[in-house]
Amino acid sequence: MMLKNGIFISYSHLDKIWLDKLTVHLKPLVRNEKITVWDDTQITPGMEWKNEINNAINRSRIAILLVSPNFLNSNFIMDYELPQILEEAKKGNTLIYWIAVGHALYKETPLSNIQSVNNPSLPLEQLNDADLNKEFVDIARKISNAIEVNLISNFTKVVDEFVPQQKAFLDKKPLDDRDRNFSLQANQIKDQIHFTSGEHIFETITVDDFDKLDNRSKQLIRSFERTMNDLFDRWTELRPKSEARDEYVREDARSEMSRIRKSLCKELNSILDFLASMGKHLDDHYHHVRFICSQNED
Repeated sequence: MMLKNGIFISYSHLDKIWLDKLTVHLKPLVRNEKITVWDDTQITPGMEWKNEINNAINRSRIAILLVSPNFLNSNFIMDYELPQILEEAKKGNTLIYWIAVGHALYKETPLSNIQSVNNPSLPLEQLNDADLNKEFVDIARKISNAIEVNLISNFTKVVDEFVPQQKAFLDKKPLDDRDRNFSLQANQIKDQIHFTSGEHIFETITVDDFDKLDNRSKQLIRSFERTMNDLFDRWTELRPKSEARDEYVREDARSEMSRIRKSLCKELNSILDFLASMGKHLDDHYHHVRFICSQNED
């Protein structure tokens, strides 16, 4: 499973000056390791550029679109990049933040159904330097907030993937990998996560909840997410070996998975406890996580 946590920037090469301005304002977030940013200037000679773009879109949580007449005029963007981004957004995998750089006929495109980050009636190119800097700071803050909340979104994805795998591991049975519709669904919408069952919202985590935390607490959440991601990647790598025909390979894999399982459960429980300290009692809804984690192996 790939946890999305990067930012993909789509722009026309004729608007590179706006890419440069945006990158300057995102740099503090990159330096503090809050975000990672990808744009096609990172493609070097010899790379399969279409594959690089495709991979960057797939691993990014946020797609920033610098919309202008040049953007809408680009056949590559409109025929290749944008449809893929829209498809990922439709699946709930990508958040789209489109920025009005200049006046453009965006209402004649699928972007007409997506709220822009800034006011399209007052695009960036119309602002004076002082107002432009303020607008970029506001945009950067919105992006930072969405990434902060995305840490919890990634946590819920690990839970959804790990719980049935852990159950199969404990029961020593093949994994039932059919698509599951969980009774509680976590959906990130910009800088909020709604935990819903049907049409009822049980809990909401917003950027305001994160703003109340000190820097140490925010760093702790990022540490939880990184550690959990690394552990789950290792767990996933070992799964095929745990079903190998060779008994020694199989038992070695299960032994290592047992150790990883305990570490993963410790991280999952720690995050639930931390969220409870924020007043977000998700353990009421994720009680099965704690229960399965408490079970011993035969």
